[in-house]
Amino acid sequence: MKLFKKIFAEIIGTFGFVTFGCGMVVLLGLLNSGNQNVMGNYLIMALTFGFSFVAMAYSVGRVSNCHINPAVSFGVLIYNFLKPKDKRNFSFVEFLVYVIAQIIGAFLGCFVLWLLFGRCNFGANQTTQFLKDITKDYYAISAFAVEVLLSATFVFTFLGVTSQEKSERRFGVVLGLTLALVYLFGAPFTGGGINPARSLAPAIFAYAFNNNGVVIDELWIFMTAPLVGALIAAFLYWVITYTKEEKKEEAAAEEEKLEQSEEKENPETKPEVKKVNENKEVLPVVEESEPPQEDAKKLEIERVSFETKLENSSKDLKDKYETIKKELTSYGIKSRVSFEGDTYRLHKVKYAFVTIRGKSIKLCLKLDPKKYKDSTIPLKDESGKKKYESTPAVLKVRSDLSLKRALSLIDECIKDANINKKQ
Repeated sequence: MKLFKKIFAEIIGTFGFVTFGCGMVVLLGLLNSGNQNVMGNYLIMALTFGFSFVAMAYSVGRVSNCHINPAVSFGVLIYNFLKPKDKRNFSFVEFLVYVIAQIIGAFLGCFVLWLLFGRCNFGANQTTQFLKDITKDYYAISAFAVEVLLSATFVFTFLGVTSQEKSERRFGVVLGLTLALVYLFGAPFTGGGINPARSLAPAIFAYAFNNNGVVIDELWIFMTAPLVGALIAAFLYWVITYTKEEKKEEAAAEEEKLEQSEEKENPETKPEVKKVNENKEVLPVVEESEPPQEDAKKLEIERVSFETKLENSSKDLKDKYETIKKELTSYGIKSRVSFEGDTYRLHKVKYAFVTIRGKSIKLCLKLDPKKYKDSTIPLKDESGKKKYESTPAVLKVRSDLSLKRALSLIDECIKDANINKKQ
């Protein structure tokens, strides 16, 4: 169902983008026939495409992140492929679905333009006479290079803005202005393609209804160059952010080591065992204050990771864990699995920690346990222990009732932090 919503969002977004953007190109051609104010027309066209993106970004952005461009989707796919597996959030299947939805939206937009204007050029992309005059026989190579540059710039900005949670509220404006900039620069050369879906549909409609064969001959430029630009942008963005991500990994690893050292409990002293010989004489027993070195190594080896515990758990316990994880991540809180358990943070603030103890889930939340002193919920107060200082409210989840209580407590914890649920 969630993927279906994304498909629908991408269809609507691309439809609006093509209808208004390409529609303005058609209008300018009809209203300004013979007008020599070319740059004025380019400015209006660029702003229209930019404003169209802003409108769609704030309409469907929360659902599908508003790619509405196969080149953007390709760039996101490549960048995700370069990241560690546990941090990838955009699959190849999603990429294919997004591209199909974008092409459908673009064709629907062109269909509306046909209903409005009849036979027209549908805002189809083709290299300008200006570019052909200054580059002569190499105009196709120049057009390809321009499209690569424009697409790389936009996709690079898209990755930079959408990778930062603090930019979520203004990403539509930033990307809309960036799109207007690259269109304004590229219009005198190629008319500003950047988007294969936006180029494909108008080209086919222009050929079918206006017999414009040039746009079909040059279509390969506007289909392949944006993908090459997206590939370059994804790789460059990964290169400049790799060091930063690596430092975060090292800091997280240090934190995990600290948590592991805090989790370790001192080995219990072996109970006194009386040994009786055949003559029933009681032999003295020497107590060991510390386990021998070999036993200490054995204890270290026998420690089991959270992932192993989860794998060996029952299906019911796994389902309860997935329900808790789904509820926490629905608020945009990031999950990070370590040796000891699953930690949930947002903007470096720890809101929850989940681990497995025996046949139950141990849920630690950033709540004041004193508030639930007289509650029927069996919430344990661990605020006196250092390792629980950020998540002192502890609940064991084993039954369906305790799971409902856990979800209720998660909701209260997130409400206290004024975090809204992501759609």
